[in-house]
Amino acid sequence: LGRITLSLGVGPLRITTQPYVLQELTDAATYILGSSTLRQYGASIDMESATLRLRKGTLSCKVPFVSFASVGPEGGRSEAEPVVNFAVAAMHKRTEPKSVGRKEADRMIRKGAHALLVRPGLHLNAATTSTSADPEVEALLQGYADVFRDVPGLPPMRPVDHTIPLVPGAQPVSRPMYRLSPLELDEVKRQVTDLLAKGMIRPSTSPYSAPILFVGKKDGTLRMCIDYRGLNATTIKNRYPLPRVDDLLDKLKGSAYFSSIDLQQGYNQIRIEASDIPKTAFRTPFGHFEYTVLSFGLTNAPATFQAVMDRMFRPYIDRFVVCYLDDILVYSKTREEHLEHLKLVLEVLRREQMFAKRAKCFWAQPQVEYLGHIESATGVKMDPRKVAVVRDWPAPQNRQELRKFLGLTNYFRKFIKQYSVLAAPLTNLTRKGAFISLESWTSECQQAFEELKRVVADDITLAFPDHSLPFLVEL
Repeated sequence: LGRITLSLGVGPLRITTQPYVLQELTDAATYILGSSTLRQYGASIDMESATLRLRKGTLSCKVPFVSFASVGPEGGRSEAEPVVNFAVAAMHKRTEPKSVGRKEADRMIRKGAHALLVRPGLHLNAATTSTSADPEVEALLQGYADVFRDVPGLPPMRPVDHTIPLVPGAQPVSRPMYRLSPLELDEVKRQVTDLLAKGMIRPSTSPYSAPILFVGKKDGTLRMCIDYRGLNATTIKNRYPLPRVDDLLDKLKGSAYFSSIDLQQGYNQIRIEASDIPKTAFRTPFGHFEYTVLSFGLTNAPATFQAVMDRMFRPYIDRFVVCYLDDILVYSKTREEHLEHLKLVLEVLRREQMFAKRAKCFWAQPQVEYLGHIESATGVKMDPRKVAVVRDWPAPQNRQELRKFLGLTNYFRKFIKQYSVLAAPLTNLTRKGAFISLESWTSECQQAFEELKRVVADDITLAFPDHSLPFLVEL
């Protein structure tokens, strides 16, 4: 049907192509990028982490993909609907392009000889999807089905609601809107309509105003955020502590059963103090609105949310529950004990009218991913997805890229013996004026870089500490 000029937004990348328009493109793919385009953007496939990596200059992104098993006969899918705006099939370049119908495209993709279907994620139907094959666990969850329904609207007032105290003399902050892509404009309209219907935002006449922006979520959808930097600069900071991740993981010693619970739209389940609502006002092409519930971007939002979680689960925290913001982990020594613990936790969620996202929860598992680690009865391992990011990291071209790499490896330093010694040549380069050109990147730096990547890629499991035994401290 001819060619068009198309610009695709994939994470931070903007891919411009001139694809051929097919008469009836299969449901299994929305766009097909040829091998020349994939070469242009440095495409590489990582089967271990199940991702396609695209790179252009200093910008890069990773796109998770699903297996062909997720695509049913005739390109259809059951129990899942795609909510993605980007799909890729890498196919050999044809000498003469031709229009193909849906059945032929389906057949070509199913053969798999010259194609790879890539999709950022699937929106699973929480009402029909279960992550538990245990009949007793499933029966328990069915008894608390109300905890997993969609957030119906405004949450109740709680003992801890969000406030926005300002420094003395602070004036209302108003900033202009950012330009948005057509895709983002559609998403703004959809989310604003939904939030208005639920009462989570309302029309505003406030002198405050902040622009909106979008960040990608793990499932490939977009999260609307408000750029509250102007407001945050005049907000008195709440120093309520967030728990240390390593301290939380230490609590899991001796546990054999784990369940992770993810709250849906966690921040939106907390109200904002009525007098502070006008301070949250934001601009969109469709009007001026203000939040009645907690929003991403507010400087004290994590502190408020953690305080709410600590209050809710205080009787159970450090006994069989740990909470880091909206990520709840239930841990137990036996299956019977775990079922009882789950019942207590679900009862708290019901009482507090907090809602979880069933499709993102895992129940009574021997191992589970939590806060970037894999936990099991034997100990803690690094998340393979994050390991793959480190393993595939290209040699830094400047100090900023180096600092990003070290920031990621530092997260796993407890898995790396003598981390500071291994990283010393790289750490020295982060000093001001040390990494002034690529000539600063010596063979010693390259060796340290490769060694850090190798050590991180090792399949290391750390045992949980036993505080009844003596510890050896190496200086």
